Amino acid sequence: MIFQHRTSLCCVFAIIGLAVTAKPHDLYGQTAQQTVLANARFEQQLETLISTRWDLPLKDVLISMRETQRVAIFLDRRINPAQQIQLEVQDKTMSTALQQIANQANAQISHIRNVIYIGPKKTTHLLATVAAIQAEQHRRNPAENTRVFTIGKSTQWNRLSQPRSIVTAIAETVNARITNIDKIPFDLWDKHTLPNLPFAMRMSIVLAGFDLTYQLNNDRSITLIPFPTEAKYQKAFSTNVSAANLNRIKNSFPTLQITNNNEQLVASGRWEEIAELELLLRGNTIIRPKPMTTSKQVYTLTVTNQSIQNVLQAIASNEKLELAGSAEAQKIWNKRISLEAKELPLADLLLQVVGQGNLQYRIADKQLLISVKM
Repeated sequence: MIFQHRTSLCCVFAIIGLAVTAKPHDLYGQTAQQTVLANARFEQQLETLISTRWDLPLKDVLISMRETQRVAIFLDRRINPAQQIQLEVQDKTMSTALQQIANQANAQISHIRNVIYIGPKKTTHLLATVAAIQAEQHRRNPAENTRVFTIGKSTQWNRLSQPRSIVTAIAETVNARITNIDKIPFDLWDKHTLPNLPFAMRMSIVLAGFDLTYQLNNDRSITLIPFPTEAKYQKAFSTNVSAANLNRIKNSFPTLQITNNNEQLVASGRWEEIAELELLLRGNTIIRPKPMTTSKQVYTLTVTNQSIQNVLQAIASNEKLELAGSAEAQKIWNKRISLEAKELPLADLLLQVVGQGNLQYRIADKQLLISVKM
């Protein structure tokens, strides 16, 4: 069983995509309106530039973000919603603004499908991993009616709802009962709506604030158990990776356990990092800006068999620059490259990229200008 050792989780995930939809489901039997963005539109919205100023309680800031940006945000019950947030952002991505809000609230962010979860680091660090493990276990269990667990449903509750009632109602959507609902202490919650999510993600979001997750028993009952201190999500990719590229990948994802066997790349670790690895294997460029103590930024970048142009375009987009190349440079920048850069300033990163094609760069008037090195 997945939860026999209560401080660790592990699950194997194969490359099979699920796409299910359902009408939004209200906790109290009414229809809830699905107005928040999802999937690609959700990701795009997080990269939208915003400019605004807040001097409001955290709760009001998040309500404003939900209503104006149309994204689902869930605040962990352990984060004080009344604390004052004083923040001004100018031409920053929504994702950056949310991170700054979380920092002021002494919290961190986790993405659970199309929901931004703001909570303590000990929870957000593993919440997406735990939810993904639970969802995959339901999909793989032949004794379950898989569809009822994997179909997306929306859940909403009214002001002054008790979380015990919310958890019980979510369990009832899969015809399950909670054996130890008293593990959830008495509390009263403000009104809220969770968008279309599979059962595992809805349940994981609601339980996390109590340091709880759940175990599904053979008789289809649900037992609430402690949130794990360790969790590893495993995924197998059907791909051939050269020894050189495998070393680059391992160096870029040092916390993942990665093996390459029988034309399969198997990775085990946090869900967020495995999702990044999947993007890389699909041919995307992964860029991770990191703040330095000197207030400068450094970048970690991993590229596998990508054109110089595509890499430069990814960097330019990240820096809000327009990429432009001379006619001679455009004849060269289709060259495909593989490289790994760790915690480099922007200038050094660009030098590494253009150096692969005997090119040079200049930044002027919000443009990244590429020409042939003389």
